[in-house]
Amino acid sequence: MSAALGADEHDYTTDPLSAFPVWQNYLDRLPFEEFEHSDWITLKTDVIAYLFTVLSCRFGCEWQVFADETAPSGYRYLVVAGEELDGIRLDLFRLVVHELDRGETQLLPILSQALSQLGIPAILRVQTAPAADYGSTGE
Repeated sequence: MSAALGADEHDYTTDPLSAFPVWQNYLDRLPFEEFEHSDWITLKTDVIAYLFTVLSCRFGCEWQVFADETAPSGYRYLVVAGEELDGIRLDLFRLVVHELDRGETQLLPILSQALSQLGIPAILRVQTAPAADYGSTGE
């Protein structure tokens, strides 16, 4: 997805935060008022995948499966961080779905919240892309 948005593949592979500006620009331009149910599912899945890529590449997090009788499937995929990856767990699905459902479309607060819940102290430096000017007359 990052390549489809215009992120440099080599930079993305080395540091997925390099794609942050194109992801944020993408979210900023989406016509949420026109979204159907399937559009929301696709968006949430894409955002989860991108944020997990950042968490795994930059901070060594992994997905693990945990039994959960309250989940429809009987289990949950959780992001795990810690020395031996038996430490703090984060339900990234729940976090992203909750934040997007309440109208949060800025990635930085969602990523910051994920890092905080995982107990990862991080100062993130991300570049933002200049907003496209689709109506300027140049005057």
